[in-house]
Order: sequence, then C-alpha cells, then structure tokens
Amino acid sequence: MTKEIVASGEGVGKDVGGSSGDVSARGALGFLRDAVEEALSSAEAAAALSLCGDFMEFETGVREALREGASAGTSALLTRLDAERPALDCGDCGKRMVRRLRPLTVLWLLGRLRVVRGYWTRVCGAGGRCSLDEELGVKGRAGTRATRALLRAVAPLAAEASFERAGALASRLLGFAVNAKWMERVAKRLGSEVGPLQLGDRRLRSTIFASTSGLEYRPSSA
Repeated sequence: MTKEIVASGEGVGKDVGGSSGDVSARGALGFLRDAVEEALSSAEAAAALSLCGDFMEFETGVREALREGASAGTSALLTRLDAERPALDCGDCGKRMVRRLRPLTVLWLLGRLRVVRGYWTRVCGAGGRCSLDEELGVKGRAGTRATRALLRAVAPLAAEASFERAGALASRLLGFAVNAKWMERVAKRLGSEVGPLQLGDRRLRSTIFASTSGLEYRPSSA
C-alpha cells in the first residue's frame, strides 16, 4: 500500500494520522527501521557489546555507525538519482542545457553528505542551475551549506547563546563538529533571508528562531 501511495503521489505530504509527510517518510522508511532493529538485536551486536568497556562506549559506537552508514548511503543515493535526471532545456533559448559534474558537500542532521551532482549550464550563457541543490534547499558559500532540517535544529542554539557556545553545544548534541564561525555564517544566512536586521540584534535571533522552527521565541533577559 505504501508503495502504491508513493508511486501515485496520492496522500503524500498530507496529514494522515500524524504530521505532514508521515506517509512518505515514516511509512516508506519502515524497512530501514526494521533493518536497524534486526542488526542491533543480532548475535553480532551482542558480541560487540561484550567487547565494550561499558554501555556508553557501545551507545556512542552505535551512533557513529548509524551516522556514517546513513551519510555514505544517502550520498550514494543522491548521486545516483541525480545522474538519472532527464536533460533540461533552456527556458530562454530553448536549446538543450549542458550537464557538468560538480562535487557538493552539505551538512545534514547525521553529518556530511558528499555528492557528485550535475550543474546544468545554458549554451546561451544565461547562467545555470543545480536541480539537486534546489530540492535539498541548500545554498550559499561552501562550508555553510546545510539542509533545512539541520538549520531548524541549530537555530534555537544560535538564538539563545553566543556563537562559540552554540557551536560547542551543537557539536556535542549532533555528534559532529561545527564551530563558532559556522554558526555565525548560518545566522547571517538566515538573517539575510528573514529581514534586514543587524547581526547580534535580539530581534534577529528571535526572527531566526521563529522562521526556522515555526515556534515563538522570546529572548532571555540575560
């Protein structure tokens, strides 16, 4: 049933007994949840646990294995799907656009995605586009490219704490390193998208939080 819904597009993104996207995300990714459950309940997982000094070591190792596996697999998936895209025609001159391969590194909730995707250039010289970048919602200079989900996750930290502290907290919670400079660049990017406010202004931090999380934010008096 899930395959039929996803294939036809019926119900995708609708609120069916849960939040928007439950049918396409939770339903279609059920196989992945089952695979993880099977792997972690296996004899191999039990043997790995017995070799760990304590459960914290096992817990950290599981997180790292899931993060690395998910990042590598998703990177390969996005590269393959982008390579299968049909050719594009220029909207200005009508001629077939030229596809050139370019690497992309983007931060997501589980670390770094490293993808090789197509950059479509117009033969008439009117610029180009990356379809994958548009779908992922990533833009900006290298080093600040991040998915919407990651921006949504770190926005409250950038809103509440200094960039140095926000970077340290984000690194601890996410399990991979992001520094103060990255947090500052992300805040500038978000600030440029939500309005012409000065960086560091409490109103800017409030607007960043509200625009990415969808929740109301009141800056602390501290």
